[in-house]
Amino acid sequence: MRKVFYRCIPLLFVIAATGCGAGSGTDSSDGGGQTDGSTDASVTINDGEASTSSTAVTLTLSDTDAEGVAGFYASESSSAPAADDPGWTMVTPSASYSGTASFTFGVAPGTKTIYAWFQDSAGNVSDAVSDTITLSSTEVSGLAGTWGYQVISHDPVDGWYVELSKAAFNLDGTGTITGYWNNGAIGSGLKAFTYSTGANSDGSFTMNINVEGSVNSAKWVMSDDGNMIVADGTEMFGSTAQGLMSLVKLDGSTAFTNGDFTGQYYTLGYGYKGTEASYRATSTSSTADGAGTLEVHGIRNYNGAVDSNSAMVTYDAQGEKINLSNGSSLLIPGNNSLAVVADAFNESDYESGFFMKRESGYSTLSIEGTWAIAGFGDENATSHVAEFGTMTCTAAGACTLSLKNQAEGVTSSASSSMNITVSADGSFGASISADSPVYAGAMGNGGNTVMFNESFDGSSPGHREVFLGVRCSQCADLSAL
Repeated sequence: MRKVFYRCIPLLFVIAATGCGAGSGTDSSDGGGQTDGSTDASVTINDGEASTSSTAVTLTLSDTDAEGVAGFYASESSSAPAADDPGWTMVTPSASYSGTASFTFGVAPGTKTIYAWFQDSAGNVSDAVSDTITLSSTEVSGLAGTWGYQVISHDPVDGWYVELSKAAFNLDGTGTITGYWNNGAIGSGLKAFTYSTGANSDGSFTMNINVEGSVNSAKWVMSDDGNMIVADGTEMFGSTAQGLMSLVKLDGSTAFTNGDFTGQYYTLGYGYKGTEASYRATSTSSTADGAGTLEVHGIRNYNGAVDSNSAMVTYDAQGEKINLSNGSSLLIPGNNSLAVVADAFNESDYESGFFMKRESGYSTLSIEGTWAIAGFGDENATSHVAEFGTMTCTAAGACTLSLKNQAEGVTSSASSSMNITVSADGSFGASISADSPVYAGAMGNGGNTVMFNESFDGSSPGHREVFLGVRCSQCADLSAL
């Protein structure tokens, strides 16, 4: 079945391990009686901690049995397993067993109970023992509220998927999604979800989300200013799928009119058109006149051929959503400096991207610092790749990228360097390759967002890849496999 962010908030998620793993606690039966000589059985979660913010826990298990402890079974369900249930973890038989095991909860916050059973060498199953722990949702500062997001992903089995939606995160670990998506069939609707978060030492946070039983987990990174998030597209869409997901913070109160959407914007886009079997990566410099017309000047890599193009697109602002006459729509935050965009309304066209308002006052010094970077693209239309990692830049614009790559299910590490020269308007596309226009790379959002397009190098015409990044002063190496 197709994994989509709207249905399972993709990408991102640890599958609940019901029926395997281990638990912690005290005997749940009368007096702790165990069959066939099993005594002193126990299971403990995280060494007896009262609470945790992570769905991944460690179980400590022990039991003694005159016939030899041969295996254990752990679950959030209190139903006793059969001796031949595939969820058993078998061990070398011993009259006295002790060990540890990993276990992953469902993501809904609250009291979690793990039940454990032991099996002896004769196949006899003990009574259950159990332990409890409270799963809390560690509040990520600035996460609560409503975010607009775009998704584009490719799965080698299920094909293409694109989405434009809003996700509302409540402080109590609940939320709702209102979305538009295209996975070969146009869809829209509203779903409820529960979630929990946990901070990581590398400056990211892990988001665990359950949308009506579909559970996922992945790393997210929020920009220093709290206006944007990038997610790890090497993990969140499944083990063999790749994608790009970015979010912008919506204030929930600004009702944009056409007159509010004005100024110059840098844009970045990637798409696939099924009726033409065409792949394209695009960068533009566009001007919104405030009266409903967007003048677009851009460049694209279209199936390996690079060409420039211009177009006049009309737009209609409807609150936080702006509809474009080319079929795409934008979700734009109150500061009007960023927007996520997708065409989720054309069954044969899968295209998604990003808008960023052109600002002034930048220089190469502005790129200095640490950035969380997410990328997505293809190589000669045969191999699709997602990337996630860190870009660290000096005040002179010398940047080092450390990235985790996932291509067709194969994960690897990569590193590269760039020397970036930033112009006063934030553009730095000329630093990417000799064939790139100045607007193929840019920074904005008060110096907290970068985007660049590595699809215009004449020596690699079959390579298409787009990147989005957020300033993350607390981030370390995000590229760990």
